[in-house]
Amino acid sequence: MAKTDIVQYSLRLNLSNPDHLAVHKILKDLNHDIYKSQTVFMIKAILNYVNAGSAEKMQDEAKSDAWESAFFEKMEKSVTDKVMREMIAFLCSVMAGRGAVQTVMQVPQKEAARMMEAAEGADPPEEQFDETLADLVDQWS
Repeated sequence: MAKTDIVQYSLRLNLSNPDHLAVHKILKDLNHDIYKSQTVFMIKAILNYVNAGSAEKMQDEAKSDAWESAFFEKMEKSVTDKVMREMIAFLCSVMAGRGAVQTVMQVPQKEAARMMEAAEGADPPEEQFDETLADLVDQWS
């Protein structure tokens, strides 16, 4: 009566192939004090090989995830810093009485004031333009 819990595989080695010859020598010189049989040795060798491969794959995925995470953190910090600078410049512009100028970040503050004067056709009142505040905005932008 055949046992249903046993599966048999055959292994054919070509001794002209250096890799096959190396495997043959390993199996032939196997220390039976350590490994009970060639079958036990091959099972442990295959499992170690498969587990090492999956461990390397997991490490590679973890490195990739770490790189992506660092990249997105760096991008988030960059965007946050830029938005903060734009908001400070905008608020200073509003406080200086110049209203919401869309070109606050693209053009230096003095140039923006000159463009507003040319557009309105008249000099803005002195109390609306604060030179110190404009210089501070230039430093922040």
